[in-house]
Amino acid sequence: MARVKPYLLCLAIGCWLSMASGAIANPEPGWESWRPNETEDNDRSFSAGFSNLELGGYMDYEYTCTQAGTAAEQEPIFEYRLNSLVEAIGTGQVQYRCLVNDQVVAQHTSTATLNDQPSRGCLTVQSDVGTGLNIRQEPTVSAPVLGFLRNGSQITVTGTPAYLSEDATGRTWLYIPFQEDYAWTSLVAQAGGHINYRFCD
Repeated sequence: MARVKPYLLCLAIGCWLSMASGAIANPEPGWESWRPNETEDNDRSFSAGFSNLELGGYMDYEYTCTQAGTAAEQEPIFEYRLNSLVEAIGTGQVQYRCLVNDQVVAQHTSTATLNDQPSRGCLTVQSDVGTGLNIRQEPTVSAPVLGFLRNGSQITVTGTPAYLSEDATGRTWLYIPFQEDYAWTSLVAQAGGHINYRFCD
């Protein structure tokens, strides 16, 4: 069984990226528009930062932003955006960035979960390919098939955040209960693509 970890595209670099200049294209497939990062944490619709690595990365990001603002004698502008998985299944990513003199100087990506999830872990299969989803032993299309979930089937994902994994092709997989163990199903084939689950009605 593959080692399970929260969904972190930038895990290898500690979820922190310093950028010399230039704004990120907006919007991008699979992401909402950037919005001002001015809301108090207690008032947000989501929670973020589920590991020491993520929290440490965010502190590094804030420090870089502050230092850049001090050097330019200008207050940094802080923004954030969520990817489409957060609203669709309750777990995804939040991306933060700061700008000084209209240039992006630092960026941080973290796991994010929706605070008010309408079905408390219950998800309905809605594949747009065939009649449902293969259940696989590992998060890759070459892994053995263990079973099948038809469209309209419901599963309950335990734990917050849900466990997701991205393979080498960019496909994101969801870790689900299966019989007395766990297995994987395809969640989305590529960023901005069709999401194979939705909250239960």
